[in-house]
Amino acid sequence: MKWEIKTLTISHSKYEDLKNKISNKSCKIVVIGCGYVGAELCSALALNNFHYVSAYEISSDRIKQLKEKLSLKEYKIAHFHISNDPTLIKFADIICICVPSPLSKSRLKPDMSYIDNAVKEINKFGIKNKLIILESTTSPFTTLDRILPKLEKANKLKVGDNFWLGFSPERIDPGNSVYTIQNTVKIVSGVTEQCKILVDQFYSKITKTHVAENTQTAEMIKLYENTFRNVNIALVCELAQYCKSHGINVWDVIDGASTKEFGFMKFNPGLIGGHCIPLDIHYLTHHASQNGQKLHLSETAIAIHDSMPKHITSIIETAVGGKLVGKKILLVGVSYKPNVSDSRESGAIDIYKLLKKKKAIIRYHDKYIDSLFLDNKLLHSLPLNTDNVGSVDCVVILQKHNYIIEEMLAEIYLDANSIVDCVNAYPQTSYYKTEGKIFTL
Repeated sequence: MKWEIKTLTISHSKYEDLKNKISNKSCKIVVIGCGYVGAELCSALALNNFHYVSAYEISSDRIKQLKEKLSLKEYKIAHFHISNDPTLIKFADIICICVPSPLSKSRLKPDMSYIDNAVKEINKFGIKNKLIILESTTSPFTTLDRILPKLEKANKLKVGDNFWLGFSPERIDPGNSVYTIQNTVKIVSGVTEQCKILVDQFYSKITKTHVAENTQTAEMIKLYENTFRNVNIALVCELAQYCKSHGINVWDVIDGASTKEFGFMKFNPGLIGGHCIPLDIHYLTHHASQNGQKLHLSETAIAIHDSMPKHITSIIETAVGGKLVGKKILLVGVSYKPNVSDSRESGAIDIYKLLKKKKAIIRYHDKYIDSLFLDNKLLHSLPLNTDNVGSVDCVVILQKHNYIIEEMLAEIYLDANSIVDCVNAYPQTSYYKTEGKIFTL
């Protein structure tokens, strides 16, 4: 009995020690994975005066890129240490896992290897008296049923007694200068009450928090957020295809519906991309199927999104007057969303593959993405000038970056043989309707 009382006293003191370190911002923090999520988190912590912020990143290219960026005067205030040395983990008080959570090659189930490898790396250096937080998007019960057993078994420790574990999904929107990590509410939770308190205290130093009942609820919140967007975009994509077949302008429909002050939320049709909206819904449907359930609406949304590249390709065929064999196509905007330099999961890649299959000659323009490696071939972005626009059979606008201003669109209109506008880049005026040169969704 005396031994038990002593153990609890020691555990409580270590818990209080970590609380104090978080309070005075002297805790040593290591973020595993320094992509856009990890880098933003590190920067926010540094900006909020945490004294010891480090990132463990295995990509030498990413380390070089970030070090060059952090050396610039305007980023000095957000400076943090970045290294490929895993021993950083050994000395950490708090470890945040910000690794990718993609789909498998078959795209039928989640790829958990990055999360599993991060846990293995943490176990090499021990977890005693540390707080570990998963930020990567994942299926419900991942923290509780997948990560926790691996940590406890490898270290022979008890959560809430010798270490603490929580989940706080990232809510970072690349390219969004209005909503940042510091003014977006952070969902937080923990495996035990102590875990929950520590995670909440930690993130409340950089932003407002919402405490979820448990980690599986927090995991589900993240999936629901992006499934909500996925399903609603799928709905308007389906309507766009319906409107197209009946000669109705879907953009006019959206504009009209958007005038309603309540009960309606605007979503635009098009290609989804990135590492959230197209992927997170698969984490949900896969977890449901593993438990003998079907999420019919979510599965239908996936099917609709899968149909959009074919729908757009058929519009390109109409624009060039028939078969695409030998036709020259210029894709404008190949990133997954406007104003970012990320082409991962970009719908433009699906369009490229379909056009290639139909033996079209494809070129692209995107100031944010200098080169693309597709079909074992390195492609380079072409300038958006009169020669390049005039020499192709069709210009396909997939993203409207901020630099593509109205004057540039007017020049493209004059020089192009035909235009497929997938993002409503051109205002619906009589000037742009007269020649029948623009084809929309």
